[in-house]
Amino acid sequence: MGFWNWIQFINSSTVFIWGPFRHWFPYYPHFNIGFSYMILKVIQSSNFLLKKGNESTNHWISQRISSVLLLPLSVFFVMNFIQVMDKPFNEALIKFQNPINNLLTLTFILVSLWHYQQGMQVVLEDYIHNPKNRKITLGISRFLCWILAIVAIFSFINIYFMKV
Repeated sequence: MGFWNWIQFINSSTVFIWGPFRHWFPYYPHFNIGFSYMILKVIQSSNFLLKKGNESTNHWISQRISSVLLLPLSVFFVMNFIQVMDKPFNEALIKFQNPINNLLTLTFILVSLWHYQQGMQVVLEDYIHNPKNRKITLGISRFLCWILAIVAIFSFINIYFMKV
């Protein structure tokens, strides 16, 4: 079966009606549109994130995205940290001069800062009731996260080009 025939088969209604899992899907006319088409429609309808008035929804979704990104990055970071924990500075430096280790560790730090900033924003918005104080503390928190991100980026660039 060629590629285009496979796509045509996936988009056909036969997958749902005559497939081995037909008992999972009751026959309704809207199941005739095919699996790929349904996924495409879900992706197209998910542009609600771009509309105005959904700041809290966007914030909630971006927090979930950052937490999901942190799961594999945390495992990678902890494994790297355990490997260099008892090594001398030069060996740890060589480990982090590897472009993949350098980039993934930097990504972990940046995503962690992004997740931290989002969490702090929720806490500050919930517990600071004066709008002026809330705006000031949110600005300070955002500013400090940007400063830490810039320092992390320059530090890992410096580590990458440092001579051992």
